[in-house]
Amino acid sequence: KAGHAKRKAKGLSSGRQRGQKVKSRLDEHTAFILNLLDTKTTKVEILRQLNERGVSISRSRFYSWLEARGLHNKKAEF
Repeated sequence: KAGHAKRKAKGLSSGRQRGQKVKSRLDEHTAFILNLLDTKTTKVEILRQLNERGVSISRSRFYSWLEARGLHNKKAEF
């Protein structure tokens, strides 16, 4: 509550604007992920390679990210 009061006193917004896109840490790796999906790399393997690159994300969040971008039906075996 104190943080909200400080922001309001300074005339700053109390959150993101409506309709503003929420960015994911996977967004900057989109080209890498698409390339791996096109080469029929498994989704579990993609998660492992992302982890090696320092991007730690849960499997469910990864699947949600794919689904939000219409990529969940890409042919990649488990």
